[in-house]
This record gives sequence, C-alpha cells and structure tokens, in this order.
Amino acid sequence: MKIEEKSVEYYRTQVEDIAKKICADMHLALYDVDEKMSGKGRIIIVYLTKIGGVSLDECARFSRALSEELETFDLIPERYYLEVSSPGLERPLKLKSHW
Repeated sequence: MKIEEKSVEYYRTQVEDIAKKICADMHLALYDVDEKMSGKGRIIIVYLTKIGGVSLDECARFSRALSEELETFDLIPERYYLEVSSPGLERPLKLKSHW
C-alpha cells in the first residue's frame, strides 16, 4: 500500500504553530513556510526574520529545535529535508503582514 504524500498545506498550521513558539523563545519572527520537491525529495523551507537580520547561528539553532519538535509530533510521515533561512531582500511579499 502506498502512503499518500501530502503537500505542506496539509500540515502547514501545525508546523507554523510549532515554529512560532520556537521563534518567540528565540526572539525571532516566522516569515513564511514553503515547500518544494527536488530530486532528493520534499524540502520544507522555513523563513525567519527579525529587525537587524537573522544570523546563521540563529538559523542553525532554530533548525535543530524545529527538527526535534517535528520528530516528536511526527507531523510529516514521509521523508523530508528541512531548510531554514532568512527571506532575503528579494523576498516575495505574500501576506498583508509582509507589507
């Protein structure tokens, strides 16, 4: 029996809720959660922001914390890769709060 693969929309709310809690603890803000498929599989991309910018160390600490939480709650049943980044200057403005 094949496990049906679900898009990030299926578990977005839960991932965002967990990410927002971690962001609050780390004095960061969640900018967006996205996904893409590549040759190696599903990639969940989390974008962080804060006044003055997000450091590489902050991205790494956030990534470890989010990975632990996602594994604990087993939200994403299939194999995935997690990327954590700042949105950058050329970021798309998707939500009203991004303006």
